[in-house]
Amino acid sequence: MKKNIILFVYVTFIFIHLFSFFNKYERLFLKPGYYFEYNISNNKQVNFNLFNISKFPVLDSNEILSKAWSQQRSLIGGQIMVESSNYTHAISSSNAMGLLQMKYLTGQDLYVYNLFDPYDNLKGALEYHGYLRLLFDDEKKQIAAYHDGPSKILKNGMTSSGELYYLKVKEQQKKYQNRKIYSPFIYGLSFGYDGLNLDVEKINTSIYLSAAYRKIEFYSDLYINLSKKSDIIKSDFNFEISVLYYPSTVFAFGIENLSGVIRIGLPWEHFILKFYNDPEFSYFKKINDIVDFKAILRNNYSKLGFGFKYKNIQSDLYYEIFSNSFIFEIKLF
Repeated sequence: MKKNIILFVYVTFIFIHLFSFFNKYERLFLKPGYYFEYNISNNKQVNFNLFNISKFPVLDSNEILSKAWSQQRSLIGGQIMVESSNYTHAISSSNAMGLLQMKYLTGQDLYVYNLFDPYDNLKGALEYHGYLRLLFDDEKKQIAAYHDGPSKILKNGMTSSGELYYLKVKEQQKKYQNRKIYSPFIYGLSFGYDGLNLDVEKINTSIYLSAAYRKIEFYSDLYINLSKKSDIIKSDFNFEISVLYYPSTVFAFGIENLSGVIRIGLPWEHFILKFYNDPEFSYFKKINDIVDFKAILRNNYSKLGFGFKYKNIQSDLYYEIFSNSFIFEIKLF
């Protein structure tokens, strides 16, 4: 922790220019908390980005549980607390998603459209519980199979992990009361310095907000850019709003000012395409818990590289094709 604080103090004294860091259309799927990103390249560009992913209430648990007609509402309410702590965008280490932590393939089998929509996720979980109840006709095994998988319970009977999960759910069922259901809300600041052009110095700042509600994602950015040439300082202000509609777990589309935006894939592997104005293509793939790969292609800027994560620190190394430069990034979270 002490080393992280020293690193934070050191890099905040360095002026920075805005790069991509986490793509803004990826941040809503990160775990809640504070994130600090820093990068430097060999072409006189350095950058930092600080943002917080918090939770904001979107509805009451009693409201969503009014749709639970096939299971005890207090049971499902307790299970939601165990699975996701009432957070719509929770993602587990095994890539289960949403309020009741369903896998993507399970959601497909149950015709669940968007696992991050609390109502869709609940619908899938209720149908899955109905299937497990018919299969076992035993509440304990039904709940254990939700966690361990039905094939494991059928083969081995009650497991220690299934028993522990069952006890957690029943304990939360006893404690159940109306609570808030939360979705992500992000606010952040990016700041940077660009000294690539010897005649012009640039300082770029961005203040941004983003949030998710059911199948809608909202993004806003305020850009404040300063440039200095021959002791003449010019300023430029720009405000952008983006809205994405998210009908499916693996597909979202919308607008970013005069550009169209499409996102295809899951949080750990996806494509993002911007078209019409200032086209851009990006690809991200989480290879394992330590390594990921990212590529970004634009008209005059393209980079590709790998990221390496250890606990709450990630370092990324990219090669930028057009400027023939290397970019080193550090992320703290």
